[in-house]
Amino acid sequence: MSVGVDSPAAASSVTGDVVVKPRKMAFVVDIRGWAFDTIARSMQARLTPLMDTCEIIYWEDFDDPNAFVKHVNGQELDLVHFFFREHLDLILKTVAGQSDAFFAFCRHAFTTHIPDYLYSSSHELAARATLFDFVDGYFTTCHDLFDIYARDPLIRDPDGVIFDWPDVAAPTTFPTKAGVGRLRVLWSGNSKWGEYAGFVDYKGLDSVIRPVLRQVQARYPDVEFVCFDSAEQKVSHETILLELERADVLLIASEKEGTPLTLIEAMSRGCAVVTTPVGIAPDVLPEIQQQLICARNADSFAQALISLREQTELLNLIQQSNWRAYQEVFGPGSPLLGKWAQFLNSAYARHQEQGLARKQAIAKAATGSAVRRLIVTALRSGVRVAKRFGLVERLNRLSPHFAGFYNRVLHGGIQQGVPDYERIGLSYQEQLQDWPADKPLVVYAPMWKGVAASTESLFGEQALRFPYFDSEFPEVESHSYLDKLAALLAEKLRTPLVYSGGSVLHLALAQRLHQLNPQIRQFFMWHGSPAQWVDKGQAAHFQMWHTAYRNGTIQGMVTVKPGLHLTLERIGIRAWDIFNPVPDLSVSHQQSQGGDSIVQIGLFSAISSWYKNPYVQLLAVAGRPDVVLNTNLHEDDVRHMNLGIKAIRHYHHMPRPNFLQLIAQQDLNLYVTNTECSPMTALESWALGVPCIVGPAGDVYSAVSARLAELLVEPKVDNPTAITARIDLVLAHRDEIVSLLSQHRANYNALFRQKMDGLLQELCSA
Repeated sequence: MSVGVDSPAAASSVTGDVVVKPRKMAFVVDIRGWAFDTIARSMQARLTPLMDTCEIIYWEDFDDPNAFVKHVNGQELDLVHFFFREHLDLILKTVAGQSDAFFAFCRHAFTTHIPDYLYSSSHELAARATLFDFVDGYFTTCHDLFDIYARDPLIRDPDGVIFDWPDVAAPTTFPTKAGVGRLRVLWSGNSKWGEYAGFVDYKGLDSVIRPVLRQVQARYPDVEFVCFDSAEQKVSHETILLELERADVLLIASEKEGTPLTLIEAMSRGCAVVTTPVGIAPDVLPEIQQQLICARNADSFAQALISLREQTELLNLIQQSNWRAYQEVFGPGSPLLGKWAQFLNSAYARHQEQGLARKQAIAKAATGSAVRRLIVTALRSGVRVAKRFGLVERLNRLSPHFAGFYNRVLHGGIQQGVPDYERIGLSYQEQLQDWPADKPLVVYAPMWKGVAASTESLFGEQALRFPYFDSEFPEVESHSYLDKLAALLAEKLRTPLVYSGGSVLHLALAQRLHQLNPQIRQFFMWHGSPAQWVDKGQAAHFQMWHTAYRNGTIQGMVTVKPGLHLTLERIGIRAWDIFNPVPDLSVSHQQSQGGDSIVQIGLFSAISSWYKNPYVQLLAVAGRPDVVLNTNLHEDDVRHMNLGIKAIRHYHHMPRPNFLQLIAQQDLNLYVTNTECSPMTALESWALGVPCIVGPAGDVYSAVSARLAELLVEPKVDNPTAITARIDLVLAHRDEIVSLLSQHRANYNALFRQKMDGLLQELCSA
């Protein structure tokens, strides 16, 4: 075996002239024993000889971000590197502010890296712009990710590409393989990865690998297949490495991965690799091996395997080349250590030059969680009185500034200061360049979280955010980029434009665009119901767009309330309907935290909206000492009720990824509303495999499964006792429900796709 890097001999051969200037640093890792921990411990061993301290801090050890910040402040570190950038983003969204602890936190240099494709869309990167301004440096782990981040105009470019570097002790001699005339093929992974988040066969075992082997073995029965599926049975890492030494070929058929660690391990064991073009594969595999990077289908993989079975000499050359490439890229003398040192030194120098001032300026611009909580508490305490006497609507009419302030505090994000629409304009131009003729563009305002989640789920890359940030109040008639966006749309767009949710600013955009290019057909997408017109603001909102239809600014309406389009047509409005799909969600899923005897129940609602039915649902869990209630309802609205349950956990103003993680941790969620259209909370729960009880208006189950509807739809929405009985029924059949949700998801989304294709076609021809 080769000399380990943690031995003195290896340290001197690896370090050479490498110098690391930050003397004390820490890696922040999520959970012990997981993938990040594996890489962090490998790098810790390599960097420790070059500095005074290189420690690992585990996020799982801290109850909340404040505790983490205080711990880091007490460690006297020069630099802190976050393996998962979302941890730092959460700190900036919940801790940053005027506190002494956070200002002390800013004295450290901070770095991170991008090892995956999570949160890499333009609007997700925009939501993390503060994070990338805050860190002193970041890199990606493959060139494909580098290109994605370098292209985005809203964040600064990565510092470079540094491959993940696991500590794989490679054999000193080339391993003995199966021999002439035989082929031993291996696949290793988790075939169920991502199912909780709606991904189906993400690793390709069922759709690619097994069909490939059937095809190849029909021609060459002597081809052996070794499969290590951790979803069926876990095996030790040592066992997999031993089998890789004997294997001829590793198969990788994932949709996307930054660094498949089995790829590096296979190279170290002299395996050829037939793989999709994922992550580092095109970057690290030698030239002779590139021909085995295939399209993600059985025919391409089968052709590659057959060529290796029939050309033994080619197979041997590729195996030897991969083994040598491993030594060059990942072996003891790898240039990766020098790249890490250069990256850390560069980031540390940036921090020393102006890092403290930059970070503290960001902290001062952010709304601290404590300050925001006080403001929200005060506003929510007053809003019940204001609502009762109609004062909110009156104040909104008298002062748009009040409306903007009120809604930014209750609904907005943390983006502060004046948004840079010169950079955002570049993003708009890139999105609209060569816009396809068969896809309507959909404009929405991210401040309204429910509408935003629905719009993104429905339309994906067809959706355009305006205003761009969720801190910008959209119920105003003017905006610094309004005229420029109207001119850009008038020039670039040849397909219909849909205003999803439709704000005052969107109507102003529609009017300007109609003047500039009346040939562009425009539509309003209504996410509401006539039942909400008891709220004067809701009624006025619809009337505003109804007037726009009558004067010809828009050419029709799209609704997400079942059957409502037929009613609109009866009052003279051309209309269509659609429903939300079960979304694809990338969420780090953890099971319920309470243990077998504790029931985690989620209730995420609006306390001041009668149609969200919050108090009835609260009473449904009363008197249950086994229940932990997780809710976004404010403490002041719940404290007086004395529910008699084990605990209530309150969550406010969570970024959407954190909210989805919270949904995923429940045993069941409640969304038993009085009126609903196409409820995203129920559909997000479905995507995460969590039962969600709904009322008849929110029934998303009947279309595909009578049994799901029988179990999850409670008809007596105003009866707490009925909902209590429904909770018991769901808990008694929870395993069956989870199985049915997984089984029928594809059927539901097939119905959605058919409906959406018809809608897009009709809008384009309207």
